[in-house]
Amino acid sequence: MALAVTAAFAVACGGDPERGTPSPGGSAAQDTATGTTVPPAPRPAELPLDTVQPCRLVADDLRAAFAIDRPDQPSSAGPGTEVCTLLSSTTGSYLVALERQAGIDRLERPVNTTVGGFPAVDIRQEGVRIGHLSIDVADGQRLDVEVQRLSGDQPVDLIHQDTLRFAEAVLASLRQQLGR
Repeated sequence: MALAVTAAFAVACGGDPERGTPSPGGSAAQDTATGTTVPPAPRPAELPLDTVQPCRLVADDLRAAFAIDRPDQPSSAGPGTEVCTLLSSTTGSYLVALERQAGIDRLERPVNTTVGGFPAVDIRQEGVRIGHLSIDVADGQRLDVEVQRLSGDQPVDLIHQDTLRFAEAVLASLRQQLGR
């Protein structure tokens, strides 16, 4: 399960790391009604990830709320990226990744949602039953969160709702840790 989540993280966040230039607030979105480009909302706060550890963003109360009952699996997904995979024997897996060297602009996808007031990219891929949110937390940095369920019967929309709930909780924990 953890390998599947980490593999999905790599696919969702892949791309050419040399392309794009960081910009506060991330990439602009396209207004489908008018066809015009809409700038993303500004971040409500700057949340630098330099001293943050991903596994520490999921405190005991969050572990209980999301039925996380297995030991953390910290790892690295390359230079500047720390990952924590958290497992639940009843619901599935959760992933928290701190990308310290690439903001959401590097995803080359438009900002299409917000999480806790922060611009974010909700990444959905055809046939992939994993929820993935990349959140713009600081210039050139992002917080990525994924949720994968044990059951293949859960509707994709419900997986994405669970991902949003988990992302909001992790983001609130990050804000609390940084005092912002």
